[in-house]
Order: sequence, then structure tokens, then C-alpha cells
Amino acid sequence: MASRLASSLERGWFFRRAGHSTVQNIMDAGARGCIVILSGKITGARHRVEKFQKGHIKYCGETALQLMDVGFSTAVKKLGTVGCTVRIMRPGTKLPHEISIQERSESGLPDLVEASGFVPLELEEALEKSSKEEE
Repeated sequence: MASRLASSLERGWFFRRAGHSTVQNIMDAGARGCIVILSGKITGARHRVEKFQKGHIKYCGETALQLMDVGFSTAVKKLGTVGCTVRIMRPGTKLPHEISIQERSESGLPDLVEASGFVPLELEEALEKSSKEEE
């Protein structure tokens, strides 16, 4: 995606249109999040950095190293060189802080009432009524 962005900049696309359309194409493909960074002589005489981002992005730490894919390419324009960095979080990525809580029966454990040996009064009365009805 970084090389596609660089080639579109070299072909004369305006940088904002190229950046936003790249982000939108990545997100439409099913990514969890992405960031596009253009840095260099974008317009004018001075160097600057523009960032386009959407979705969920991790910047640092082990999760950023493992879950974010990074691509880099350069676009050589008339004004100067522009660096294009694209960072994508893959679709279906499970982050460390996202947890799912299972029911006790799903994990093979007995219900809390059975495990504690305690029988609530309502349940005890219901059992007595059902045993009398059976007789």
C-alpha cells in the first residue's frame, strides 16, 4: 500500500486525496485500523508531516511490534522527496486487553450452588413440593 501511495503521489495526485483514499481502501478491505504518514516536501518550501488515521492503532510496546504491519516507500516529486509510511492493524486481531468471560459450565466446572453444597431455601422448598407431588 505504501508503494501504491508513493506512485499516486508521483503521478500528481493531491496528497490529502491520496492519503484519505489509501486509508479508506485499507479499512474497506477489513483492517482493524491504519495510519498513513507522509513526510517531506509535500507542498511549499518547507518540510512537514501529515498523518491520516482511522480505526484502532497501537503506537508502542510489544503489541505494536506484533500486531501492526509496517510498509515504507518514497515518492520523488519535483519539489523534493516524500516518505510514505503505512501501518496497518490486521483484521481479526485480538488485543491483550480484550477478554471473554466463560460460563462455569463452558469450562467444565460445576455450578456455584453445587460446588458450595449450599441449597437456597426457595430451591429446597421447590424440591420438597416436587417430591410430595410425585408421591
